[in-house]
Amino acid sequence: MAVSGSGGWLRLADQTTPTRRAGTTTVPREPLPDVIPSSRLSLLFFTIAAIAVANTAIVVIAAANVNNVVDADAARQNEEEEATAAIESL
Repeated sequence: MAVSGSGGWLRLADQTTPTRRAGTTTVPREPLPDVIPSSRLSLLFFTIAAIAVANTAIVVIAAANVNNVVDADAARQNEEEEATAAIESL
């Protein structure tokens, strides 16, 4: 399939070449659309890019939350150890 660009449109090569089947007459293929607006291709590209950015942001936020929970747990454990040491010193 050949694709050529001109003026913001992509033109697909003629896809109506007939196919041959043994013992039958020639059956033409279904033609593909003549043109695909590049604006639709751009929209598809930017949609995929936006989804990738959103997924990356979700992963970063989740990692930060896990890190905060680990830090908070370590701080709580440290406070418990200090309190236990203070009680034992009495």
